[in-house]
Amino acid sequence: GGAVVPPIYQTSLLTFANYADMADTSAGRRKQPIYSRGDNPTVREFEARVAALEGAEAGRGFPSGMAGISATLPAFAGAGERTLAVR
Repeated sequence: GGAVVPPIYQTSLLTFANYADMADTSAGRRKQPIYSRGDNPTVREFEARVAALEGAEAGRGFPSGMAGISATLPAFAGAGERTLAVR
């Protein structure tokens, strides 16, 4: 058999079947992507597959290296601490 290829979602906004689904998702009672920059089904699939390849519990994908660095540094450096970087 051939490999199964998941769809690529080329959209910025994602829709809901009805108002109740939208309200539940917005309130955190239901998990569904709303806006691609924050949560996108294609990126979710990428994260899950990289995590599986690495034997990790989860993964996080970023659109650029700088986005990854910007999200990671505050997780490890506390208030008043410094980070050192080279050019």
